[in-house]
This record gives sequence, C-alpha cells and structure tokens, in this order.
Amino acid sequence: MNTNTSEIAFILDRSGSMVSIAESTADSFNSFLATQQKEHEELPDRLTLVLFDTECEVLYSSVPVPEVKCLDQATDRPDGSTPLLDAIGHTIDETGKRLSVMEEKDRPATVIVAILTDGEENSSKMYGHRRIQDMIKLQKYVYNWKFLYLGANQDAIATASSMGIP
Repeated sequence: MNTNTSEIAFILDRSGSMVSIAESTADSFNSFLATQQKEHEELPDRLTLVLFDTECEVLYSSVPVPEVKCLDQATDRPDGSTPLLDAIGHTIDETGKRLSVMEEKDRPATVIVAILTDGEENSSKMYGHRRIQDMIKLQKYVYNWKFLYLGANQDAIATASSMGIP
C-alpha cells in the first residue's frame, strides 16, 4: 500500500431541499478542498466527488486533489429528490472496483467516504438500508475504510447509525 496517500470519496447532496443551504454547502466543500490542496500539494491525495439529486453525477473520479475545481452555481444546482442510499452504494461499488484492480503498491492506505446531506432517503431504487449497512460494514472491518456522515437539518446521528456509520 502507498502509505503516503489517501482516497477521499465525497458524496454531496444537491437535492431540492438543499436550496436554502446551497451556498454554505458549496463554501464548506470549497474550504475543505482548499485545505486538502494546500496540505497535499507535493504528494496529492485523490478525490472522487459524487453529486446527487434524482440522479447521481460523478463530477470527479479519483482525481489528484490539486486538479479538482471548486463548486459553483453551475456545478451545484439543487433540484430533485434524495436517493441517498443509491449515491452511497454506487460510490462504494465504484471505489471498491477501482481500488481492487490497482497494484498493491499503488493502493492508498486510507480510504475515506464522506457524506454531506440534509435529507433522509426518499427515492433510491437500487440499494436498500440493509444492503448499505452490509456494504459499509464490509469496507470498515475488512478494508479499514473510514465513513463520515455530515448531516444538516436532521438527526444526523440516528440517520448515520441506521446505515452502520457510528
């Protein structure tokens, strides 16, 4: 494993309920990005950014952090419903597939999945709670992935716990 790098998968809710906090959400992500870019300029971590509303859009897939652009009104335009479980499941599956085909020496030692949402699940079609719990459990306990659930305007602790995220 490459102990000097991390893979960060950031899942960002841009459903219609995010309209009232869209600017502060983008500012928070952009601040996080600026910090990562400054701290990891020489040996950059890699970032996957998944934006979701009615659909999931992978804006960046394992891109070196210095190459990631800030969010703006064109990229972060809240609309639609909240397929939270589909966004999480898709991100875990795609990240796992990408890492599994990498040579061991190139795989990042740390994988972090961060989820930022203000709403509860209301429209997933491909993944259910139990499946997401099992996927998170596998990645945490077998592959040592870390999961962060950043909730706004809801009971973040209860929602995260329902998916197996402490």
